[in-house]
Amino acid sequence: MCNNGRVRLAIWCLLLVPALGTLLHAQPAADLILPPGAVVIERAAIPQGIHPDRELVLWMPSPKKNDRGAFSESNPYMCPDRTLGSYYSGPTRISLVDASVHRLINTISLRGPWGDQDSFNVSYRILADYNYLVPGCKHGQEGKPKLLALRDLNGDGLPLETAFFEAEACMGLMTTLIGYSPKQDRVIQYQVELKITPKNAVEDRQVVNPDAVRTETTGWVDYLFAEKPSSPGHWSYEIDYSGRGGTLNRYRVRYDPSREMFFGDLIRIEPAERAPFLDLVRPKPKPAR
Repeated sequence: MCNNGRVRLAIWCLLLVPALGTLLHAQPAADLILPPGAVVIERAAIPQGIHPDRELVLWMPSPKKNDRGAFSESNPYMCPDRTLGSYYSGPTRISLVDASVHRLINTISLRGPWGDQDSFNVSYRILADYNYLVPGCKHGQEGKPKLLALRDLNGDGLPLETAFFEAEACMGLMTTLIGYSPKQDRVIQYQVELKITPKNAVEDRQVVNPDAVRTETTGWVDYLFAEKPSSPGHWSYEIDYSGRGGTLNRYRVRYDPSREMFFGDLIRIEPAERAPFLDLVRPKPKPAR
């Protein structure tokens, strides 16, 4: 915990808690029916006005601790450290609990965006001012992140979501959204349906290869929940990988509260010099006579 003084910390908490819901300190797993050896990382109460006696619990069956050492000039953060810091690794669960009887209502597995391995990296000490909220810490200070800091992140006006992040390099930031659904009375990982369209930049035009258009539904999207929405429930942003041998990616995403899903378009613009289907738009040479 960063040492910024008790008075300033108390003021910060009074200002922040109404917006984030009630954050609960990690408690022993003895009051919940969890597997032997399970560790509760964090708990957060759902606002009483939305549903009484509901809380989210982030827990791990058998976490492995990975401590990178304290941040310093001689031990700086590399790009992936901004979403990791020092962390626990292993199978990761988020449960919705009926707090009145300590009963699990449902549980989801939080897995990384790559591969099918049942594992995730859960930060327990990290630098402030990157992706996770770190109460009481200034930029350049490490502290304990609030991973279940519930806010309105889908634009429906209810402070019931939190985002998780994973970065493997300095470019690229995979994001996912976890939240409480009052309609279902369940914790859910929000899904995003993207129509993915590759385009070629050809003589100031953008030409589509219709055979390559596809639709994908996923729980992880590049940068989405780290981006500021253009309006509540709507996102419009670009990520340029063209200088790294990739494409210019244009995202347009909206949230549909009736279906509790995100829908959008991803247009990948391939530079002309690397266009894989450029021959489709070039005029064919006339046969010799």
